[in-house]
Amino acid sequence: MKKSQQELESKFKELRSAGTEHEWLDFKSAEKSFDTDKLGKYFSALSNEANLANERSGWLVLGVDDKTRVIKGTTYLHSLEAQASIKATIASGLNTQTSFIEIHEYLAPEGRVLMLEIPAGPKNIPVEWKRHGWAREGESIVPLPTLKRERIRKQKPEDWSALKCEEVSYESDLDDESVSFLRKKVSELKKDDSYLTMPLFNLLNRFGLLTDDVPNNTCVLFLAKTEVAKRLHPEVYKITWKYEDVANGIALRHIFEAPLIAKLEPLQDEIDRFNTQLSDLELFRRDVKQYDKGSIEELLINSLVHRDWTIDLWNEVHQTPLQIRFTNHGIFHADLMMALIENHRPPYANPTMADFLQHVNLMEREGGGLRRVYISQLRRGVRVVPRFLNEIDPPRVDFVLKGKVENIDFAKLVLATENEIELSDLLVLDKVIGGKNRVGEDIPSEDADRLKQLGYLEIRGRKFRKCYVSAALSDSLGKRGEYVRQKGFNKDQKIAMILNLFDQYPQVKTSDIYNLFPEDSQSTLRNIMSDLVRRELIKRIEAPGGKSQWYYIKNTRFDDDF
Repeated sequence: MKKSQQELESKFKELRSAGTEHEWLDFKSAEKSFDTDKLGKYFSALSNEANLANERSGWLVLGVDDKTRVIKGTTYLHSLEAQASIKATIASGLNTQTSFIEIHEYLAPEGRVLMLEIPAGPKNIPVEWKRHGWAREGESIVPLPTLKRERIRKQKPEDWSALKCEEVSYESDLDDESVSFLRKKVSELKKDDSYLTMPLFNLLNRFGLLTDDVPNNTCVLFLAKTEVAKRLHPEVYKITWKYEDVANGIALRHIFEAPLIAKLEPLQDEIDRFNTQLSDLELFRRDVKQYDKGSIEELLINSLVHRDWTIDLWNEVHQTPLQIRFTNHGIFHADLMMALIENHRPPYANPTMADFLQHVNLMEREGGGLRRVYISQLRRGVRVVPRFLNEIDPPRVDFVLKGKVENIDFAKLVLATENEIELSDLLVLDKVIGGKNRVGEDIPSEDADRLKQLGYLEIRGRKFRKCYVSAALSDSLGKRGEYVRQKGFNKDQKIAMILNLFDQYPQVKTSDIYNLFPEDSQSTLRNIMSDLVRRELIKRIEAPGGKSQWYYIKNTRFDDDF
C-alpha cells in the first residue's frame, strides 16, 4: 500500500535508528543500479530472517550508506515500468512466487531513497532464489544454514479450517440433508453401512469436523445450515460460477452456497456443460474435449484447500469458450515446480479441510494432483497457466485451464513426443517457444544446459545468453525456415545482405539496418557499419537541407572489387 511522504519519513527514521543486530534489515548505497541476481538473494535472505524474527516484513533500503546510514540518493528503478518489471523478475525466480509488498520512494532532502518492503516468508517454507535459500550473517548474505532451514521447516502455520466455532451446535445447526449426504457417500466409498447409523458426534469426529468437540470452520462450510454459515462467514460461504460468451451474447451466473458438501458435483456439471470439443482437427479427433474432468475437480478443490480464508472474498470460477479461471485468494506458498517436477505434494494452507475432502474421495492422498492436471492438459496440446498476482491487494493466485490451442508448434511437439520428453522439460520448452528464453532469467541455467545436452535446445550469445529450439527439434516440427531465421547469419552473410539493401535504395538509415536484423544488438550492427565505412564500401553523408540527420550510401567505386 502506498504511503505518504510523511509516513515514509517516519518509517525511514525508525529503520535508520534500528540496531545493527536486526538481520531482516539492510542498507545499501546502490546510487545508480543494483544487480538483479544479488537483489533476488537479498529478497530470499531478508524474507527468511523476517519469518524467523516474527516480523511482518523485511526491509532493503537503497540509496543509504550501509555503515554510516547517511543518505546518498539513488536513481535505481526510477520509473514505474522498471519497478513493475523488477517485481515480475523477482517473483519468477522465487519458489514462493512472491514479490515486494511495495517499493516505497522516500524523497528526502538529501536525495531519493528506495525502501523495498519484503514480505516475511511463509511458515514452514524457506524462501529460495533460483532454488537456493539465503540468510543474513553479520553484514553478509550466505546460503541458508541448516539450522535456520530446519527452524523454518518445523514451523506450524495456523490452520483456519480447524478453528473452533464456539457458537455453533452440531446438534441443531447442521443441515440434515447434507449430513445424510455425507453418511451415504462415505458408506458407499468404504462399503460400510455402519456410517449410516453412527452417532453424529462420532461421525463428525471421525472426519476431523470437530475441534475439542466443537464444530470447526470446515464443518460449518460443508455441513452447516446456510443461515449459520452466512452469519459466521458472510463473505466466504459461497462459490460463484460465471460463464461468459461475448460472441454469442451468453452470460450465466450461479451461486453455490454453504453447505458445500453436495454442491461441488453440480458445480462441476455446470462447467462440463460448456466443455466442448477442441476444434483444431489438424491435431485432434473430434471427440477430444477442452478439459479433462479430473483437472476441473482438482483445481476446484485446490482453490478451497490452498486459499486464505481470512480474505473476505468468495471463491469464483470464471469460464469462457476459451478458458476456465479458478481464483485462489491469498499467496500460493508451495513450490509449484517441485510439485510438478518431483511430484511433491504441496503443504496445504488448510490441512483439516484437505483431510476431510480426502476422506470423501475428492482429493488424492498421495498428492500429485497438480502434476496430473498439467500432464492431462498438455497431452491435449493446451496449457495450464498459473498467475501469481501478489502485487494486488488482496493477493491471489489464478489457475487458468486453456481451452484453445494457442501455439500449434508446441502442441505438435507435445503430441509427437508423448512418452519421450519429461514434463519438466516440456514446461521449459513451452517457455522457450513462447519467447521467454533468457538463460538465468526466464530459464534456469541448469535446465538450459540439460536440454542442450539432450539436443532439444541451442544456446546463443555470451553476455546475454538465449535459448532456441534446436535444428533437430525444428525439423521434427516442420520449422526449418524459422530455425534458420532464429539462428541468424554470420558476418559475411550480413554484409552481403546490407550491400544488397544499398542496391535497392540509394540512401539507407541506421534504423533500416536494425530492422533488417531485429535479433542482433544495435552495437553489433554499428560495428559492422563502421567496418564497411573503414573498408570504403559505404560512405556516411549528411542529409540534404541542413537537417541534423545522417545517411549511408554505397561507394560505387568499389562495386567491382567486392
